[in-house]
Parts: sequence; C-alpha cells; structure tokens
Amino acid sequence: MNKKILGIVLGCIALVAGAVFIIVGVGQMTQKNPTTSPLSKESIEKNLKASESSMITYDNKTNGARIQYPKNWEKKETENGGVAFQTFSGVVNVRFVSDDFTGKKETVTLKDYSDLLMKQGVEEAKKQNVTIMAVNDSDVAIAGLPGHEWAYTVSIGDVHGFGMQAWTVKNNRSYVLTYTASKDLYETFLPVFKKMLTSFAITQ
Repeated sequence: MNKKILGIVLGCIALVAGAVFIIVGVGQMTQKNPTTSPLSKESIEKNLKASESSMITYDNKTNGARIQYPKNWEKKETENGGVAFQTFSGVVNVRFVSDDFTGKKETVTLKDYSDLLMKQGVEEAKKQNVTIMAVNDSDVAIAGLPGHEWAYTVSIGDVHGFGMQAWTVKNNRSYVLTYTASKDLYETFLPVFKKMLTSFAITQ
C-alpha cells in the first residue's frame, strides 16, 4: 500500500468519526465465527429483494443532504446530524456524517480535506488498535461533485469486516458515506449501497 493511500485510509478514521463508525460496524459483526453469518440463505435473499425493490427518502436538514435507503432497514440518527441505516442488527450498515468547516476563512477543497485526513490518521489508528488494508481507491462523482471512494478490509482482534467509504466537499463542508458488512454479506449488499450513493444529493 503506498503512503498516500495509507494516509487517506487512516485519516478517514480520525477526522470524520470513521473510527467510531468502522469499529461499531465491525463490532456488530462479532459472532462465534466472525467471518461466517448464521443467517439462512432464504432470509438473506428475502432481505436483499426487499432492500432493492422499496426505497424511501431521508432528508438530513442538519447537514443539508438527502438520500434514499431501503424501507426495510432501520434508521438511527446520531450526533451532529449523522445517521445510520442498518439491517441484520447492524451486520450490514451504511452511515452518513458531515464535517463543517464553514467557520474557516480558507476554502477547504477535496484535496485539503484528504490531506487533513492523512495528517490526523496515524495517531487515531494507533489509539483504536485497528488494522486496515486498502483494497482499491478511485476518484468518483458524488452528488454531481468530484469525490473519492475507497474499499478496504478492517480487523479488530479476530473480528473481520469489509467496507467502502466515499466522500466529497462542497462549500467548506464534507459529506461522507461509509458502508460496512461482514465478509459473506459485503458483496451481496454492495449494489444496495451503490444505489444509495447514487441517490445522495446535497440540498444546501
């Protein structure tokens, strides 16, 4: 993994509360065998079908964002206008958070934000004792704006999970979406996350 990617990965954990989000996501996967889901194939297929066929709109007025999420998923609002959407008791979850830099005189660009992530990342990763390995990363469009997306594996002790995080910046505010799931469910529900990411819009 090159140093730039490592910095982005670790930085996301520190700055945008991703450490809490990723750790919570992986912690919810804890089972006797953390890499294997006890869910039946039938229940997974039924959930996936419902997730893909019926989505509703959530307006986040605090951070000026809108997103569609599966009607059969649970929604939990968090501090500072964050929100989590989850199913299977959080084994599969998507979380949204925003960092507000509107009080700064300088304009915070996407590059600035990523650099800040890198700077703050190393110390926070050590504190959390989290092992993260980037799988890939790329530039993407999010809500019609330049953004960045990366996929990763994450381990805390013997608990392992997979995730994807995407972010953009507009008017000195970041918008970050994080998807985490157990190893056996990650690929299955990834299209649902992609659909949610496509629906994401900034409303302010």
